[in-house]
Amino acid sequence: MTGRLELGGTFVRDANPTDARSLVGLNATLQLGEGTFLLAEAAQTDGDSLVTGRATRFELRHRSTRFDARLFVGQSDSGFANLSSTFAGGRGELGARGTYMLDARTRILTEALRTEDRVTGGRRDGAQLGVERSFKDRLRVEAGFRHASETGVPA
Repeated sequence: MTGRLELGGTFVRDANPTDARSLVGLNATLQLGEGTFLLAEAAQTDGDSLVTGRATRFELRHRSTRFDARLFVGQSDSGFANLSSTFAGGRGELGARGTYMLDARTRILTEALRTEDRVTGGRRDGAQLGVERSFKDRLRVEAGFRHASETGVPA
């Protein structure tokens, strides 16, 4: 659309006579500044054997010489059924990932993630902090700490 805004769309219709289904989606990417982008996606699935389901996802990305970060949130109805998506129906996710280059061979790694089953109410929370060091071109060593907790009902 402009030098800073991209818009896209998807339409898929599977005309299988025993189980026709369709997927409609829209996406947008907006450049907010040098190396910083806001992404948005929305999709809907339906079909002969499916209830209509919707999903949305938003992501803020930033990449510079030393810093790379993502903040994202997404959710889907229980009826969302996109077989080619890694995001299943009835899910919710909120997370952040980042790396920071201390020098040419050492970087700090961080991650935090909350994922939930919006049907059963199950939830899993996790966080990670680590450091990665490269030796020569073929060896990389990572050390870190990861914590996770989950409700009694699996996420």
